[in-house]
Amino acid sequence: MKRALLGVGFVVAVAAAFAGGTVYGLGADPDGDVPAGTWIKVRGTMRALTGRDKQWAVINTDVASNVERPCPQNPIVIATAGQSNAANAISTPLDANLTAPVYMFFNNKCYALRDPMLGSNGTFGSVWSRFAPLLAQKTGRPVVMISGAIGGSQFSDWTDPHSPYMPQLRARVVQASKIVGAPDVVLWHQGETDAWFNPSQAELQPTVEKAVNTVLTTFPLKPNAKLVLYRASICTGKKRAVSTPNVINAETAAAKSNPRIVLGPNTDIFGDRFRHDHCHFNEEGARRVAQLSLDAVTPLVSRP
Repeated sequence: MKRALLGVGFVVAVAAAFAGGTVYGLGADPDGDVPAGTWIKVRGTMRALTGRDKQWAVINTDVASNVERPCPQNPIVIATAGQSNAANAISTPLDANLTAPVYMFFNNKCYALRDPMLGSNGTFGSVWSRFAPLLAQKTGRPVVMISGAIGGSQFSDWTDPHSPYMPQLRARVVQASKIVGAPDVVLWHQGETDAWFNPSQAELQPTVEKAVNTVLTTFPLKPNAKLVLYRASICTGKKRAVSTPNVINAETAAAKSNPRIVLGPNTDIFGDRFRHDHCHFNEEGARRVAQLSLDAVTPLVSRP
């Protein structure tokens, strides 16, 4: 009897942890084939059963650790979304460079761009702290980044009415549009968690299209703004050790379905040499992705 009660207590404790969002996979992104998908399914089910939203990730909101700066005039404004490789999961965090004209926007204010970026989850570095200085140098204009990526999320988490991810990013973009201007470009990097479930292209593509088209139709963007849709599927575990064609094909087709979507870099070209845990980019990988991002974005923000 005692053992049974202990077993029930353990189950209740685990369920409560998932329901409360205190357990988040095994880190910033699910690690390995087991129990990654199981954690995702149980976590989502438990939160739904208790009427909670899907906000299991804790985003960075600690403005006290960042340097507030006056918002720049006439900046290039870039919004980012997706999962951990678009959040703060890069091996090396970068500190702020107060001489560089690069900023992050959060809660109606501008801060010196540094890792981890405000508005996304994770405690390490970001691709965007490497990318923004390159874009500022290339264009001769200040760059403001608006972050919103959530590690471990799927495309469906951005379209689910119980998920706050899309509304939170939209609210941040609305604030920014009134202070620094509407985004010129949206960068969306996602697919590693979807790859664990390996849906068919026919299953995944409509969800991808719905997510990115929601941004293009409901966010206050500049009239000619584009969304760059990256292709990604490689992560930890045997299932994701190599590229997952269904995910890559769904993203490719989604980009081709809308002239406002630009087919972005395929980061599956970067294997273990460029990742610190088989999934998240190391310093070399982050800088390679930043350079590819620069090549994709520069034509979109260059003045005629």
